[in-house]
Amino acid sequence: MEDFNTMEDFNLPSPERVALLERLQEVISTVTPHFWATCQICDLGALEKLLLEPAWGILTMDRQTSRVVRYCKSNSPVPLL
Repeated sequence: MEDFNTMEDFNLPSPERVALLERLQEVISTVTPHFWATCQICDLGALEKLLLEPAWGILTMDRQTSRVVRYCKSNSPVPLL
């Protein structure tokens, strides 16, 4: 079981996650909301590795994330918001 002090509540991100997201924002400045949402819940280790990527690589991942979201919306039998 995880130590209570290292567990995150997704409504209250840990200071470590906030610091990583701030560093990411400095590198890429603006991305889609879908990409930020993914970063909010991804593993901290994965977020740290993401920061090792060049900015163009991160922006490419953002475009791919957006494509998946658009595909899911256009192919869903239930209207998505």
